[in-house]
Amino acid sequence: MSPANYPESLRQRLNRMYIPDITEPYHIKIHWMRAVIPKEETVFISKDSHIHTFFELHIMTEGFFEYRFPDGKTLTLSKDNALLIPPKESHTISSFLDSSNKITISFSPDKDSPLYRALKKFGIDTLHVNEKIYSIINSIFEECEINTTVSPYVIRNKIFEVLIEFARIASLPGAIPRSDAIIEDRRVTAAKLYIRNNSNRLITLNEIATHCGVSAKQMDRIFLSCQGCHLSEYIKYARLSEAEKLLLETRMPIKEISEKLGFSNVYNFTSFFKKRAGITPAAYRNTDIVKEK
Repeated sequence: MSPANYPESLRQRLNRMYIPDITEPYHIKIHWMRAVIPKEETVFISKDSHIHTFFELHIMTEGFFEYRFPDGKTLTLSKDNALLIPPKESHTISSFLDSSNKITISFSPDKDSPLYRALKKFGIDTLHVNEKIYSIINSIFEECEINTTVSPYVIRNKIFEVLIEFARIASLPGAIPRSDAIIEDRRVTAAKLYIRNNSNRLITLNEIATHCGVSAKQMDRIFLSCQGCHLSEYIKYARLSEAEKLLLETRMPIKEISEKLGFSNVYNFTSFFKKRAGITPAAYRNTDIVKEK
């Protein structure tokens, strides 16, 4: 059964449902999963140019949506295809068929995760979806119809299945860790906790290595083997994540945020943030991240 054939009341229930975050091994925040059906006005569809701070995965089950991007690129999302739009990529919905049906999953993996890096490299593109993805989506609606206290958690796990299946059919290198890398070295766990607990100041590789009882070179090698990125990059991701959180969840002045995170001045903080996020802290704070409501 196509997701579009489920009763409107059931689709609306899914649209409004709070879905818990995914934890190990990826740490993914699920913003929403929605059934978007223009003729029923299930979700407001903006034709204004906008960006989001999260990934959007659109799966078209009927009709089409046409997307336009600032570089002049136009992509038509047609039936049985999916479109991935990464964070901070400006886009416009230029046209769509009123009888269209699409499923949208909005999510944010941790920036230090292999899934985040693989999806960013994939960029903006369409991909043919397989029957397995449709089967998982149908099971999500069936669980939504059951509607028990554990349903949001079951749906969360099924959304994770959809994302991993997308990574598989897209052949994203590094998105799915090797089985021998899933069991995390205790020193990596200790390093990550130390970084997160001290993300409000400058910390060095030597400091973290001393805390974990190994040399800086060995710590970086262990970290790279388990996490797929160098320790220095993880520190930068942690500081960026903390900055994004403070910008979105508080009204703290940007100068105070830069001081809290251990930057010598606002200029250095702005330069660091723009280099890694693609926009300035002020622009990030003012971004309307929820256009489709």
